Amino acid sequence: MYVFTRLASQLEFFKPSLLLLPSGKSLFLDFNAILAGNTLLQLMKIFFIASIFGKEKFQANYQAIIDATEQAGHSIYSKHIAEPAPIGSDPESKQAAIVSYKKIVVELKKCDAVFAESSTSSTSFGFMINLAVQNGKPVIIFHSGVNEPRIFSVLEETTDKLQIIRYATVSDIAGEIQFALDFVTSAQDTRFNFFISAEIGSYLDWVSKDRKIPRSVYLRELLDRDLEQHPDFEHS
Repeated sequence: MYVFTRLASQLEFFKPSLLLLPSGKSLFLDFNAILAGNTLLQLMKIFFIASIFGKEKFQANYQAIIDATEQAGHSIYSKHIAEPAPIGSDPESKQAAIVSYKKIVVELKKCDAVFAESSTSSTSFGFMINLAVQNGKPVIIFHSGVNEPRIFSVLEETTDKLQIIRYATVSDIAGEIQFALDFVTSAQDTRFNFFISAEIGSYLDWVSKDRKIPRSVYLRELLDRDLEQHPDFEHS
């Protein structure tokens, strides 16, 4: 670390780099982040969902989610949703829609997580969220406005891999992306189920809503802090 830090001090900055792992996965290597004490970031493929009908009103919101995610080093599938529709474009034929649906299902299964902008809801939007949950994908739903579907709060309470990010303006989105990525990373870890009291459950709900920390992340942080207090523990 001394040699690395010494070298870093002689350079104005390091450009972020990509490392290809034997597994085929990539790592986004930000040397400045490493010097600041941050860990390497595993690149993820994010499946983006949003209503085409809401594009005219929320196109800037869609694009903000895509831009912030890509700036963090990750890739977005189906980002064309945020692009303006070609003038005079015709609806898909039934056969084309079937082909498109099959491709979407395949690509969703390949993705690491799903980001969805839900300020304009649609039947297909709900179907895709359900498909993602069934396939065990971490899901982040971005929502702006007061007319939030009631099912969102139900899903948030019953699905550990789903989180709602409620924002007011487009400018809020960039600041929420890192929280979303942290949640996705934690949701990909090994799952451990256990029973808790109603009081603990209420407290974890409060932590999630008021402090904007996913319940699983908060519990893991507690365990990590406890682990630091036992240096005699050796990893097997």
